[in-house]
Amino acid sequence: MLTNTLKWLLLWTAPAMAAPDDWVRIDTGQQVLTVLSAQGEIRAQFADISIGRGGVTKVHYRGDHTTPLGEFHIVAIRRPHRYDAFYALDYPQPAHAALALADGKIQPATQARIARTKPFSLPPTDTPLGGGIGIHGIGRGSLAVHQAFNWTNGCVALTNAQLHELGHYIGVGTRVVIQE
Repeated sequence: MLTNTLKWLLLWTAPAMAAPDDWVRIDTGQQVLTVLSAQGEIRAQFADISIGRGGVTKVHYRGDHTTPLGEFHIVAIRRPHRYDAFYALDYPQPAHAALALADGKIQPATQARIARTKPFSLPPTDTPLGGGIGIHGIGRGSLAVHQAFNWTNGCVALTNAQLHELGHYIGVGTRVVIQE
């Protein structure tokens, strides 16, 4: 018999039954999320996704409502979640911190903290680069708003039905590339 704590941990972090070499490409210009095999075969595709209402950028800053570009990995899965489920990405990456340092937006100590983050783990979220970037559904939100606007604070959103289907292809460790 599982304890309540163990049940909660399994719900929060249990990977989906994803193929280990599948990866996700998010085309923010076309607003399409595609799951690809290592050989480049399309395994699933989801249109009409939403991104941050501030558009896309090379470096997302706390509160700017932009979706960061780059290569990430899913580092945690949170179910249940207010947006149905949440696939947390390892943002910010050291490359984002280096760009922010070069632009004078963060201090060297902050850049070093982010650079010390272990691979495939959540970086610090208490920096000017923020965090909490991921892939999620709309929860109990409005489907009409989702279909008409980019509405997130920087995440990538799908309908709840799309998110459920996506869950069959991705899990902790899945590579996610967000591009224009």
